[in-house]
Amino acid sequence: MFGLGQRKKLILLRSAAHRGAGAFLHQAWATVADIGLRRRNLVFQLDGDDFLKNQPADDPTLEVSRVSGWHDLPETLRRRLESGEENLEWGDKSWFDKDRWLWAATLDGEVCCLAWILGPDEDEHFFCAVPSDAEILFQIVVLPEFRGRSLQVRVHRTMMAERLQAGTRRFFIACHEYNYTSRRNIEKLGFRLIGFHNESRFTSRQSWKPLTR
Repeated sequence: MFGLGQRKKLILLRSAAHRGAGAFLHQAWATVADIGLRRRNLVFQLDGDDFLKNQPADDPTLEVSRVSGWHDLPETLRRRLESGEENLEWGDKSWFDKDRWLWAATLDGEVCCLAWILGPDEDEHFFCAVPSDAEILFQIVVLPEFRGRSLQVRVHRTMMAERLQAGTRRFFIACHEYNYTSRRNIEKLGFRLIGFHNESRFTSRQSWKPLTR
């Protein structure tokens, strides 16, 4: 049976095929490399000042609020997350007990997206060291019935605006190299690529490769 990662790769391949042969071949090569050669994650950074300079004037804000605990989520949503039938990669209940904060976005009165932020003390779970004035945009999932509305970008933008007011100075985020959709969304927010993390499929050796500016 396919795991969540394999299902995601198939979805991305199908989406690329709809965009044409070139897009499909590009996606296929990145997928084969990830499966057979190495797992590569791209790491991005965005300074708060740069974020504030590039705010779209016509971007409607969403209602985004922090969730203190598992039982603060609606019961119907908790059942969906626990069932596993929809393969919603939202995170885990145990994360509430760590230096991680869950945010929920609502649209038309319904939760449409869940997203986690990690504090700098959690950078051991990231791909590079993170300074004390930074936070990591971590797991995010848009519920299936709300997809196709560019919500990932809007939710992250709203979250970052709030965290800047709380004193955060910069943000980090990562995505799989093969996930061109996530990369496009990240770059729409103004993030710049600062390096990549490799893990060999043959030796499991890991390495961090920063980019020079």
